Amino acid sequence: MIEWIPFERLTNIQMIREVELGMLYMATWLDGIRIIEGKPVEYTQSRIVSCGVNLIILHDFQTFELLIKKLKNYIQLEGNFVYGITHNAETNQYIIVIPDEFNSIRKYSNGICEHCKHYNTSPAWCQSCDPWIATQKWTSGNEVINNFIKEYQFKATEYENVIEWIQFDKLINLQEVKGESNIVFIATWVKGVRTIKGESGKFTQSRTISSSVDLIKLNYSQSNTSGLLENFKNHIQSKKYRIHGITQDTETGQYMLVIDFFNNKRIPVNGICEHCKRYNTSPVWCQLCDPPKVDQETSGDTKIDDCIKEFQLRATAFGTVIEWIPFNRLKNIKIIGKGGFSTVYSAIWLDGKRMVEGDASLSYVRSRKKFSEVALKTLPGSQTSSSKFLNEVSQIYSITVFWCNNARMYCVHYLRTCMFDNLNHF
Repeated sequence: MIEWIPFERLTNIQMIREVELGMLYMATWLDGIRIIEGKPVEYTQSRIVSCGVNLIILHDFQTFELLIKKLKNYIQLEGNFVYGITHNAETNQYIIVIPDEFNSIRKYSNGICEHCKHYNTSPAWCQSCDPWIATQKWTSGNEVINNFIKEYQFKATEYENVIEWIQFDKLINLQEVKGESNIVFIATWVKGVRTIKGESGKFTQSRTISSSVDLIKLNYSQSNTSGLLENFKNHIQSKKYRIHGITQDTETGQYMLVIDFFNNKRIPVNGICEHCKRYNTSPVWCQLCDPPKVDQETSGDTKIDDCIKEFQLRATAFGTVIEWIPFNRLKNIKIIGKGGFSTVYSAIWLDGKRMVEGDASLSYVRSRKKFSEVALKTLPGSQTSSSKFLNEVSQIYSITVFWCNNARMYCVHYLRTCMFDNLNHF
């Protein structure tokens, strides 16, 4: 039943956004919506007092006759429902009162919205009020980019998922990243990453001040803004990583995404990375920060050193780091088998394989299993060609854990095999 609603019975009026018919507002209707209570044969008429509703304030000045026409058209559209109409005597505006579009997801546990005074739609986030607030008081200096960002801000369903314009001067301590091809820099975001604090019913919006973030370039033509936005959109839709926002290098004009590239892998039980201060991506290993910092002895062959470093930069865990092993760190080398093209040896690796000790209930630490038994296998023809040797290594990289070498050799832990080209020392 549509009814006349006195305007003074509507409180906590808060603008949300513009819609086709006019401006959409959130409000509290003191008398509340009509409901039926009770059991069969004992039904009674009742109301949910002080309930949340939406108001559509029609564009421009409206006559009552035009209001009725628009109201009929609105009701005829499938899915639309109207509680009533009201009139603001001060502005002489007619207003349509409709259901709160997010009423079904408002919960006590999410806390109270400080703007509309209703339960939030997710922890510390009101989807009616907060997206509108997020679009205010910032600019990229480019209206097209502003509108694009605001479009996604209006769609945000959670506080932590809001995409922002991030001023480049708020990104400090920029360090170039090698190995992960998409990432250009890691940096410190002074304002910090959005996070939720508190407990059920008392959640609050917060930020982790001076957060470490990753920057990746957006590939586009400088004269083609639509190409930039399409690239940006593709990154958002891929959902590969958490996107905090977009920025622009003030010197080069390059637009970059501000993200956490390995967000899906970072969990508390892995410990905190000493470098970027984020959760590690695996126990005591940060896939972004640790690979470039692996201590590496030189093999004496630039091609092999570069190849090892390339594999190290791809390492996803401490125990999977391939390394150069000085030949004098291998003892008790014995022949254990021969094939058509190679000979297999056993050996004791004095330094031992990398391993992680501890568990999730305590903490993890890096360690080595000293005096590990390993197997070595020759590579035919590698004495004269490091390129051929490296080709063999790269083909089985996906199943290797560490590398050992005299002149040209490597160790495949899962196969219990280590390949090399020269065992004249035996």
